[in-house]
Amino acid sequence: MMADAPRSPFRPAERPRRFYTAVAAAPLESGFGVTLDARALRTPAGVRLMLPRLALAELVAAEWSAQEGVIDYGLMPATRLAFTAADRLGRRERRRRRRSPVRPERTCSAISPRRPPS
Repeated sequence: MMADAPRSPFRPAERPRRFYTAVAAAPLESGFGVTLDARALRTPAGVRLMLPRLALAELVAAEWSAQEGVIDYGLMPATRLAFTAADRLGRRERRRRRRSPVRPERTCSAISPRRPPS
């Protein structure tokens, strides 16, 4: 066997270890999410995972609680799909904000029309 062979990214030794003890689906300010040890689950891009329905949050939470020893994303299809959707929506929102920054000349305000001098 070659000692310098490249390591596969899917070997169990290279997967992240399970670092949490408690998993729960919880209501958040604008939807539902999953908490690991009372901390909100974040996607690989750093976006906080927000789901529209409690049933989806419970499905993702069940996938995370089923992990033993190491975290295997291959066994969590709902989590992968939710992460992909959240990251894409997050990217789209960041792009939209960059394109249309709030400027004083672009804000709407109630301005009374000028009166001609009398």
